[in-house]
Amino acid sequence: MKLVAGVTLIFLSASARLWAGIGDTLDQFVAQYGPAQADREETRKKDHEQFSFEKDGIVIECVMNADRRCVMEVFHRRGPKISDQDIDARLAAEGGGYSWSYDKSTTRWIRSDGKAKAYRQPGHSDFVFVELLPGWEDHPDTAALVKTYRNSLVFVTGTNGSGSGFLAKYETGNFLFTNAHVAAGVKGASFKTLDGTQLKLGAASCAVGHDVFLIQAASSGEPFEIMKGVDENAAIGDQVVVLGNAEGAGVINTITGKIVGIGPNLVEVDAPFQPGNSGSPIVHLKSGKVIGVATYAVIRKYDPATKQPIKEPVVRRFGYRLDSIKSWQPVNWATFSAQAAEMETIEKLTTDLAAIIDDLTRNSHITHGAHNNPAFKNRIDDWLQDRSKRLSPHDAAMADQSFLSFLKITCQSDVAAARQNLTYDYFQRGLTDQQRERDEIAKVFDEIIQDLKQK
Repeated sequence: MKLVAGVTLIFLSASARLWAGIGDTLDQFVAQYGPAQADREETRKKDHEQFSFEKDGIVIECVMNADRRCVMEVFHRRGPKISDQDIDARLAAEGGGYSWSYDKSTTRWIRSDGKAKAYRQPGHSDFVFVELLPGWEDHPDTAALVKTYRNSLVFVTGTNGSGSGFLAKYETGNFLFTNAHVAAGVKGASFKTLDGTQLKLGAASCAVGHDVFLIQAASSGEPFEIMKGVDENAAIGDQVVVLGNAEGAGVINTITGKIVGIGPNLVEVDAPFQPGNSGSPIVHLKSGKVIGVATYAVIRKYDPATKQPIKEPVVRRFGYRLDSIKSWQPVNWATFSAQAAEMETIEKLTTDLAAIIDDLTRNSHITHGAHNNPAFKNRIDDWLQDRSKRLSPHDAAMADQSFLSFLKITCQSDVAAARQNLTYDYFQRGLTDQQRERDEIAKVFDEIIQDLKQK
């Protein structure tokens, strides 16, 4: 390795601002130190490039891999010998969320994740090498991400729930991103950063074709960068991390996993995040860029044989891509909230209708007082009163068929009416999903009716 002649190297205390260092990108080094000087001879090699930086008396040589990420750096100075305390300070100031410890037996400094080491060059102790070890990308430590973007991670809290969000650079400004279902579902929402700062928010918009909500917001920290061309710059198997407010606990959790699917609007991951993480950024670890907004979905299915909801609902964890959003709908909060309330009523009725099916199939009757949705409570009470009378088998069957036909009609009536009221694409798509589930429920009711007719 060719080294630039050194000038006095200024070592930093651990409390000084963090510097670009091992594992960081060429862009991060340039932003920190200024223009890079490339070693033309070394950069002819296909597997790496070498750059040198010099600022405020600091001289650093960096070897960059094919992704232009620093896998080895060398720092040195003329004059007084570099002390171990100098090296300690320098390593601490490089940041990344790691600590370093000195191993006397090997005379090396080892990073806390075991994936980097530092040592003096044998015979030239004023030259200090810092390098990443093989396998350093296998399970990347995410502490650096939290440290860098801590003021861009957002807690969403309200009177009835919570979620996550994040601040990111988008087109011409900085914006708060979360899920549309978080904005619609969390009543009286407040948006605070990790340090408790209440965000000042501006105009809001809802994405067309995506469960994504955007609000103008000032950023007090480093905003996330959004990946463009996800299908070209990310691949199945790439590692990701989800950063968010798991289960609404008010603590940033880092949940790692891999990409398992990439579609036109979605990226599916196997990172086991929970409902409170909805709205979190899914970060592509290799690039450090956001590839999607985390969305947690539970999909109910019905067993046609037992006519019961499948015991283990299908759970999907994916992210809505931001790079594929084509248009946005401006949000009027009063209208958006009213449509959210209407959708909430529809979703609750879907859940309550499914509960009736479960009750019928488990117990062969409907449990008195167990189903109180106003859409059918009175009809259930009337039916139970009729069934308590001494009816002939024919009259009992007719009462049952009439009641089940009412439930089948109830599956459709509110959805049909809502189509005239809902103007936001997000709610319209949600209504289509509800219609699909209601069709399955209505089919079960119809099958029960047919069974009664055959008895």
